Amino acid sequence: MNSHSRCYLFPYVEQVVFQASILTIAAISVERYFAICRPLQAMYVLTRRRTCIVIALIWLLGLLLCSPVFTITVFKVEEYRMNDCSPTYLVHDCRSVASTTPTVAYFTTITLLFLVFPLALLCGLYVSICRKLYDVPMTESRDCRSQRVKMKSRRQVRHLSLYSCEY
Repeated sequence: MNSHSRCYLFPYVEQVVFQASILTIAAISVERYFAICRPLQAMYVLTRRRTCIVIALIWLLGLLLCSPVFTITVFKVEEYRMNDCSPTYLVHDCRSVASTTPTVAYFTTITLLFLVFPLALLCGLYVSICRKLYDVPMTESRDCRSQRVKMKSRRQVRHLSLYSCEY
């Protein structure tokens, strides 16, 4: 594989793997959310077939949305010489530069799709998971709460009466 081909292929593969990794982490987080917060639905929603479809869609989405990298990447061969007496070297320059409005829009959209939105999703899912794991159960009825308050007040009265008898 020559340097010209590598110049276009490496940034593309790098972007695809990066974006697929982020989406995979988001998919794992959704799976954890269902397993912890909605365990009865998890058996029906998280099937082996759906998992395979989600993995295939993640990679397909990454492959398709990264294809503009081929048009954004620029390959140049330039001559380089340190001084007049030194030999001339050929320098292979490979860059992905956002110099036009469409390329800036592409990188902004990719940043939102693959960094900001997954981050917001992860934060929301893990806040829900933490609430589920660490909060006091909210299903307790008012009668139970009022009985607990009565019992607490009875204990306080009992403690006060014990102290008042010590004279």
